[in-house]
Amino acid sequence: MNLRTKLLVLLAGVVVGAALASMAAVRFAAENRFRRFVDAGDAARAEELARVLAAFHDLRGSWDGAQDLFAGMGPAGRPGMGGGMRDPRRMGMIRPGSPMARSRVVLVDLDGTVVVDTGRELVGTRFDPEAPGAAGAAGIPVAGGAGTLGMLYVGSMLEPGLAGSDAAFLASVTRAIVAATVLAAAAALAAGLLAIRRLTNPVAELTRAVERAGAGDLGVRVAPRGSDEIARLAVTFNRMAAALRDQQEGRRQMIADSAHELATPVSLIRGTVEAMLDGVYRPDRPTLEGLHVETIRLARLVEDLNELSLIESGTLALAIEDTDLADVARAEAGRFAARAAERGVSLTVQAPDGLPRAAADRRRVGQVIANLLGNALRHTPRGGAIIVRLEAPEGGRVQMAVEDSGPGIPEAERSRVFERYYRVDGARSAAEGGRGLGLAIAAGIVTAHGGAMRADTSAVLGGARVVVELPARPP
Repeated sequence: MNLRTKLLVLLAGVVVGAALASMAAVRFAAENRFRRFVDAGDAARAEELARVLAAFHDLRGSWDGAQDLFAGMGPAGRPGMGGGMRDPRRMGMIRPGSPMARSRVVLVDLDGTVVVDTGRELVGTRFDPEAPGAAGAAGIPVAGGAGTLGMLYVGSMLEPGLAGSDAAFLASVTRAIVAATVLAAAAALAAGLLAIRRLTNPVAELTRAVERAGAGDLGVRVAPRGSDEIARLAVTFNRMAAALRDQQEGRRQMIADSAHELATPVSLIRGTVEAMLDGVYRPDRPTLEGLHVETIRLARLVEDLNELSLIESGTLALAIEDTDLADVARAEAGRFAARAAERGVSLTVQAPDGLPRAAADRRRVGQVIANLLGNALRHTPRGGAIIVRLEAPEGGRVQMAVEDSGPGIPEAERSRVFERYYRVDGARSAAEGGRGLGLAIAAGIVTAHGGAMRADTSAVLGGARVVVELPARPP
């Protein structure tokens, strides 16, 4: 069952359930209000009829002939004339069409004997207000000149249920409620169906796009509609697809670049070995030393590729500890001191007192500094200078900058120097041993620490300036 069907079934269940509950509640409220209306009407009719009957008793002195007063009146009929007595209607006692004549009337004398029953069932019997069919309701006392003359029961005081025109009216109200509920439910279902279609169409489109992306078509895109969660999901999917496509292209490019980088040392080693086998080269020490250099270069390239793979997969292990970056920088600078002296390049480390410690992996940070110093030394001319400058800017960071007096990095290429296999001067860098992976690895290590790395121009030496920022250890 797809999402649209599930939502439609759910909507239908909610609408039908709500419609039935609403219909029952409205029917219950309407019946209660109508019953109160009927009860009030019966009470008013009983009051009016009690006055008429009291006048009748005062006139006759007894209840004799009271039943004849209602002759020709069934439970819902009209009053007739009593035989031999004056017409009570002419006396103004009972008017034709009076509301009091529309309900059953029972009159009980002081002895509890029924003297009037328009239903002609209880006359002459003892009346029990608690008996079934009497509704247990209190009657209206009939009071005349001699005091209380009896008790009068009208309509709902006798019968718990509605009957006659009252029942017919309530039935018509019920039919109206049912019809209105059905129409409202149908309208709600129609509106809900339209809303569900508008809601599920983008989801279906997004599902098809995900299926295409899963099949390898990373160029698929979804047009966002509106600004709701589904639209934001479409935007997120587009970004994800673009990122996956970039990663796929990057992976292909990395494989091609790696193959190209590996091809050179492998070709040299293979050619030399084949020449030795063919007798062209003698397996002497210079030849073997050349092979050794190429194998070292090949091993370093494989090691760099392995580290780059760990960084890009997010599985690079870091041993975070309190690290004094100044000590690490001085130690790495000491390793490059001899090479710098051979090239006539001054190498200094500048660090203020009280520099905060960084939260970093000492060995990995040393690897980053060594990479930056190696790059700086390759590009700094004889007689130049390299400075490793450390400071603590605001924001809970420790900053380290490696500056040189070399030609610098062109502004247009500063954002690309941290890409793998990218060289500012490809031919010269390759000739000097650069593989185009060092800065990419360094940037990945810094990012794994939660830090940042950027390149700009040294204001002091005029060459390149590579800045590394790492999070400081909380005091």
